[in-house]
Amino acid sequence: MQCGEKDPFVDDTVIFAGRVREAKRERKAELEMMMGGEGLRMSEMEDEWVEMVLFSDWSHGYLQMGSLMKEGVEIIEELGDWIKGGFEKGKILTENNRGKGLSERELMRRRRLLDSHIFD
Repeated sequence: MQCGEKDPFVDDTVIFAGRVREAKRERKAELEMMMGGEGLRMSEMEDEWVEMVLFSDWSHGYLQMGSLMKEGVEIIEELGDWIKGGFEKGKILTENNRGKGLSERELMRRRRLLDSHIFD
């Protein structure tokens, strides 16, 4: 998540990031308990669950200010690199796990287990 330090929504952004982190912690613990301690393929690093960046002295709408601020262009390019990196990381993970996947039966068992709480 990114936000300008002087953005009127800065407090909401910081609070939301904290709530997402907490929800991920709670859900991970709940799923581990439901699956009987089986390992989950979630990131081990809680810091990776939500990345929060505040730009000092910036306000709302900085992504639309590329023509006015060279820093805005730099941030847009940084975001593009970050998104590209996410796709590359996903591709590497997929290639590394090829042939090591779970059987369809096991996937369905886990899906039923994870979805069972919805109908309780």
